[in-house]
Amino acid sequence: MEQRDLFTFNNRGITVWLLVVGVLAATVAFVAAPAFWMCIAGAGLVAIGGIAHSARTGQWFTWQDWEPRFNWFEGWSGSTGLLLMAMPLLVAILKGLA
Repeated sequence: MEQRDLFTFNNRGITVWLLVVGVLAATVAFVAAPAFWMCIAGAGLVAIGGIAHSARTGQWFTWQDWEPRFNWFEGWSGSTGLLLMAMPLLVAILKGLA
């Protein structure tokens, strides 16, 4: 895989994207609670990223010499999906504590 195709959080575009998605997800979760449908959308994105990674590497099981490097699409879908899954849960916990 070429260096330009690798996913990294040091990329300014990825950082801005994740910050914007985090703010929007938090806003939706606060305004339209409970927003657990975002968890389903996030799980779908994580699954798509995992399938894309397995298809690219040919390693369908984690015990098959797993390659931890992701290309930009796999990293984008995985990180965005994890953020969408975590935000409604964090908002629900914070609202429960208040």
